[in-house]
Amino acid sequence: MKGLGIFLIFANITSAVQILSNSDIRQVKLQVLRPVAVNYYLLAKNQFADFTVTGIPDTGVWVRIYTRLWLGRKGKSGPAGWYNLSIITADSVRRLRFQTTASRSTQGPAGQIVGRWRSCYLRLTSAVPGFRLLLDSASAETVAVRFRFQAPRAWERLRLNFLSPLTLVFSDTARENRIDSLYYPIKTYTPFRFTVSGPCRIRLRFRIDYDPTMTGYQNFLVEVKTKDTLLKERSFRVRPELGARYQEATGVIPSTEKALVIELTGGEHQLAVVIKGTPAKTAAVAVERLAGEKYE
Repeated sequence: MKGLGIFLIFANITSAVQILSNSDIRQVKLQVLRPVAVNYYLLAKNQFADFTVTGIPDTGVWVRIYTRLWLGRKGKSGPAGWYNLSIITADSVRRLRFQTTASRSTQGPAGQIVGRWRSCYLRLTSAVPGFRLLLDSASAETVAVRFRFQAPRAWERLRLNFLSPLTLVFSDTARENRIDSLYYPIKTYTPFRFTVSGPCRIRLRFRIDYDPTMTGYQNFLVEVKTKDTLLKERSFRVRPELGARYQEATGVIPSTEKALVIELTGGEHQLAVVIKGTPAKTAAVAVERLAGEKYE
């Protein structure tokens, strides 16, 4: 007991001891980086791997699936690797394609070179608690996978101060009183220009405007350029959106919505978006941004 008493007294004395600066000198906090070991499952090409999530609440759960291409000892930092991954549940099949390069900060247990991580999200419910992964094809024989309970990050709807926004209102029974704001009116066949900072993903959400001469299904083409470089081009097919109207343009009938996602690197990007290949004279677009992540 005496030894214990001596220890407590010593602890009280040392906790009161401080080193104080008598000079006007700046103090900062440094982040000390330590190696962290993380468990991954090794998924071989053309072999199924089944997983089950237990204890799912009534509201369901989001699972984030992290993947790394297993490049082995002969991997190189320059060339890109690729792999096609299928995510199979009782009611859906998703096939995803990833590209990657060798990680400079992560390696296998025996020094194997692995790719920078790529990820996707899967929502599960108590009725559908399990999923299956299949590495359909790849530039290597194996992909490492791990899981985390994490919901997708929210997209940021951008406000464009040089245009007056539209508010989309739904009046049908299924979506009564639903409001979707920050659409912007644009003219078809005329470039719609805006600037955004990367790295990020940009999601463009389109609706063409039906006039009295337009009926049924309609097609249109979207081109996205930066300076003179074509980033993406895609065709869409839409129909009138029943029970929807714009508060600021009640005479316009909006189409069903289509979306286009673009991946942008770091720096400032000046984008030009053109809608063409349609008899519609006007359209509406919403611009959303998802900040980039650091792939290590």
